[in-house]
Amino acid sequence: MKRLLFIFVFAISILHQLGAQGFEGRAFTGFTLSQMEGDNLAGFDKMGFTSGVQVMFNLNEKMLVGMELAFTQKGSRQGIFDLKVFNTDVITTLNYFELPVLFELRDWYDEEIQGHRISGHLGLSYAFLFTAESGHDLLIPFVDQFDNELSIMAGGTFAINKRWYLTMRYQRALTKMYKDDTLTNGGLLNYLWTLRTEFKF
Repeated sequence: MKRLLFIFVFAISILHQLGAQGFEGRAFTGFTLSQMEGDNLAGFDKMGFTSGVQVMFNLNEKMLVGMELAFTQKGSRQGIFDLKVFNTDVITTLNYFELPVLFELRDWYDEEIQGHRISGHLGLSYAFLFTAESGHDLLIPFVDQFDNELSIMAGGTFAINKRWYLTMRYQRALTKMYKDDTLTNGGLLNYLWTLRTEFKF
């Protein structure tokens, strides 16, 4: 965790130089829906929690670059289409600290909120896995070997008013959190939807 904080502070200092025209900070919280490729379960049935902070720096009026420091829950859960395969509830819970680096483009300036109503973003995220638990018989032998991951993300934000925002985001891992030829597709890969509210300081 100390290493992540150091990287976050170091990257923010660099981004601050890039966005010398100004910056803004937000705190956010919300929920996640996730699944893993390779565990023989289908669907975004695992609900989790996410929370953290975001700092964005202005490149110009509509373009920004920034970072987040977030706690994010991922994993998988037996869904309605898996009931014939498993007799009990099967849950895998993965807790991550994440460091996304984001590029954002904003539009639809509204005088009422003194800002833009909508924005879209793309980014890369490095996620540090600090706890992992699984009730999946296929994964229990390997759960202690699960690893960190790099992922790509894309999403959009709508401004409710001057302070409050609503963001939806899709995220897909680029690296497998565990590699094993005995698993479907040779390992485990995370997929994630996030819906969250944000408060602008």
